[in-house]
Amino acid sequence: MKTGIIVCCTALFSVGAANAADLPARKAELDFVPPPALFYEGFYVGAQAGVAGFSNRAQSALASNNAVLFSKTASGNSFIGGTHAGHDWRYGSIVYGLVGDISGTRARAYTIDPIFSYGVQNTIDGQGSIRGRLGLNYERALLYVTGGLELAHIERSYQAPLGSMTTNWWSVTPTVGAGVEYALDTRWSAHVETRWFGGHTRAEAVNFAQPALATRHAQGEGSLTAGVSYHFGK
Repeated sequence: MKTGIIVCCTALFSVGAANAADLPARKAELDFVPPPALFYEGFYVGAQAGVAGFSNRAQSALASNNAVLFSKTASGNSFIGGTHAGHDWRYGSIVYGLVGDISGTRARAYTIDPIFSYGVQNTIDGQGSIRGRLGLNYERALLYVTGGLELAHIERSYQAPLGSMTTNWWSVTPTVGAGVEYALDTRWSAHVETRWFGGHTRAEAVNFAQPALATRHAQGEGSLTAGVSYHFGK
């Protein structure tokens, strides 16, 4: 009798062990695979797009002493898009690097001086920058600030009762900004960034009916863009 019970127990244990062996093994790997520790390091390229807002303050002043007689600010906005390339280095969780970008836009601001009867339109149609950036990396995210020089092509057109005048030039001004970047996988990342730049220009004689009158400008642009980057690694 005892022998039969022992045989039955042994048989049940053997069947249970065999069934357990047939069960699929639990996945050892994680569903969320973090990027390598040195993800934000090395060369990368990408593209960005968003919206740019442009403002211009025009001041009518006496050419002899720059006394301001009239001042008005106008603004406009436009689509902006382009490409970028850069290189990152890191020291622990600190990421630092250089980045450059080229963008196209058509941001305009139009101002009318009703006292001296002239209008002026400012247009930015192309721009680029070379900047440094400094950030803090936590898991897949990078929070950063950026700053450097902005190069923008500006067209300025004046219309007065006795004529018109158009000037074009490249403006070099400081630019600053901040953003957040997120690693999508081991090669691709997405980012959102906001930046500002601005500056003053010299006084210009523009009113053909008032040769003693000059106009000076202070202008600036802010942009909010989203983009993607491909990282080549070290």
